[in-house]
Amino acid sequence: MNLRSLTLILALFLAVAAFGGQSTVDTARAQGLLPYLAFCFSGGLLSLLTPCVFPMIPVTVSFFSKREQGRALPEAFAYSIGIVSTFAVIGVGTALIFKATGIAAFAANPWVNLVLGVLFIVLALNLFGLFEFKVPVALARKTDAQRKRGGLVGPFFMGMTFSITSFTCTVPIAASLLAAAAKGDVLYPTLGMATYGTAFAAPFFFLALFPSSISKMPRSGEWLASVKPVLAFIELAAAVKFLSNADLGFQLAIITRPVFLVTWIIIFAALGGYLFGVHKGLKGIGLGRRILGAASLALVVFLIMGMKGSSLGFVDSFPPPDPYPVSKVAPKGSASGVSDTVVMHQGRIEADSFDEALKLAKETGRTVFVDFTGVTCVNCRLMEKNIFPVPEVKSQMDKMVYVQLYTDRPTPEDQANQQLQNKLAKNNALPTYVLVKPDGQVIDKYEGLSPTAQEFVDFLKKANA
Repeated sequence: MNLRSLTLILALFLAVAAFGGQSTVDTARAQGLLPYLAFCFSGGLLSLLTPCVFPMIPVTVSFFSKREQGRALPEAFAYSIGIVSTFAVIGVGTALIFKATGIAAFAANPWVNLVLGVLFIVLALNLFGLFEFKVPVALARKTDAQRKRGGLVGPFFMGMTFSITSFTCTVPIAASLLAAAAKGDVLYPTLGMATYGTAFAAPFFFLALFPSSISKMPRSGEWLASVKPVLAFIELAAAVKFLSNADLGFQLAIITRPVFLVTWIIIFAALGGYLFGVHKGLKGIGLGRRILGAASLALVVFLIMGMKGSSLGFVDSFPPPDPYPVSKVAPKGSASGVSDTVVMHQGRIEADSFDEALKLAKETGRTVFVDFTGVTCVNCRLMEKNIFPVPEVKSQMDKMVYVQLYTDRPTPEDQANQQLQNKLAKNNALPTYVLVKPDGQVIDKYEGLSPTAQEFVDFLKKANA
């Protein structure tokens, strides 16, 4: 196994791991169109290293190298357009089907998350080699029939066929990019998926023009076969996240934070063992696999420390909230669920409902800090674990009446909270934080993940401005 192959494996592991959390995509999305498109482009390049795609590079180049002179450029362009348009149609379709904030509700639906969790397990078993996952025969046959047509139509449908047949490996990455379309606009998912497809198609386009360059590329073989189980373990870890979201939506309290972390510890310990070749008696293990194995086992140690109370930083966005959020039944006559219980938490007053928070604000003269959050919201967990505990942030929050309202579960309570968010913040984005005066007047709001604690402190200071 040569050094170039080892480098590809390392890049694949680290990049796919980064795509495991929607928070990474959302962060790029929040920074604007260009950072988001750059992130989508990197996702397309990453997809090229997957086992379904990389071996097809020389096959495709061989196809174009046998074509007539003078037709390489238009046919390579048509092939690339076939790839780009396939992914762009997926982006447009997603935006048009879900519209507005529909995709956010769809993504949080427990049944959807249950299906996705099972799907990722199936994909993982496929990559482990237990069975072969194939695109529906009718769909593949129809596109393949178009591929055989002459002119530019053939290369165009060849690109479409290739995109469809590679879905086994590209779905996890492409799906994470589509998840960033949670605000439901058409522009971001369409341009994002088109950019993803452009990066995906670019090497095929240039190699079709310069087929001699294929000799300089690492050859697929044993190293690529080794990537499949690595991807399988990562997809199992992703499946745990989806199943956790389903558990939160159904309020089963089965996959709590400790259960989640223990499951991940087992998965990444098994991954580390595989990379170190435990199943082969530790023979013939190269430097690249040893580095990846050490990284995987280091993550296991890191997760164990998290179980003992240590901060997990970015990783804290994956497990469910702790304590496990149990939906409260709103008393009759109160859509927002007023409770008689007042909790003092480390200096700040905590209320169980917005109505109660306003009542306490009037009694104490404090501003109400409304935390609209979700059980499946990874950016919400990042804020709670990494921004809220910062001393400057905590100092400002301790001066307020704090109320946390979940909005993404299919319960009357969460639906009422969502209506309240629409009224106060005029959005359905998560997380959203709203500062409210005791008389109910909105001072200001803050949407999404704060890049720095100081920026969030500046927002909180508006409560006393």
